[in-house]
Amino acid sequence: MGYVELVAVGIGFGLVALAVVVRALRYDIDRDARSWASAYGVRLTDANSEFVRGYLRTGRRLRFVCSVAGFLLPPLVVHAVDPNSHSGPSFGGLIAGYMIGSLWAGLSPARSTPGATRAATLAPRRLEDYLPGRLRWGLWVIGGLTSAMAVAGTVVERPEYPSVTVSGSLMWIAGMAIAVAAAVEAAQRWILRRPQPFVAPDLVEADDAVRSSSIHALAGSGICCLLLLAIAPALVLADSRVQLLRWTMPWVALASLLGAGIAVRYYVYRAWRVRRPGPRVAVGG
Repeated sequence: MGYVELVAVGIGFGLVALAVVVRALRYDIDRDARSWASAYGVRLTDANSEFVRGYLRTGRRLRFVCSVAGFLLPPLVVHAVDPNSHSGPSFGGLIAGYMIGSLWAGLSPARSTPGATRAATLAPRRLEDYLPGRLRWGLWVIGGLTSAMAVAGTVVERPEYPSVTVSGSLMWIAGMAIAVAAAVEAAQRWILRRPQPFVAPDLVEADDAVRSSSIHALAGSGICCLLLLAIAPALVLADSRVQLLRWTMPWVALASLLGAGIAVRYYVYRAWRVRRPGPRVAVGG
């Protein structure tokens, strides 16, 4: 690893350490719980407050650790495989790590009830009750457009000596875009399928909000990942011989970059009230 790469990794570790210190000093779990509960329309009670705090505390740690690992580990792994590589910290890995942390956070809370009584919630959990339509369909629309641009980049006429080169295959990007959209939706539905043994209405309400929060985080980070993937094929198309593409694709690349930032900042923590009807519960011994 060269001097520049070592400096970049060192700066990355330094910034991460600084962020850890700042966040640890400023974090207030009670204030975070109240803010989160207000955003998701949850009434904090003696029965559900510890469940909510546990989710927020664990989820915060998991997303942070997985994001840092995704940001810093890929260049170290690549260098271990190929000592001549010059890869730096991975922003794509950071988003992927955030997605893994969000999924892990959604699955991590202990959902158990005291005693030997077991309960089963009969009301179905549908994705549209936990996530707005623009995020459900936006994931597939952006994934499809990214894939289409990548495929177009392989067939469009380009100069003999193009000024833009892409690390890796455009067809790989096309397949990855669809795979990311499919994986995010599968993860969201996996979170919804987890058993919900709670009977008390306030615990059911909190559990539904926890699922919605994790699903929102997956949707926002998934859309961010897809928009980052779209930048490379947009730049390739901007370097083509088609004048219309040369005019429009640079703006598409810029919009994708800005949109990725908005998605990961705005949609991963978006106020939403779960629209699921009151659950019917079957109780057994």
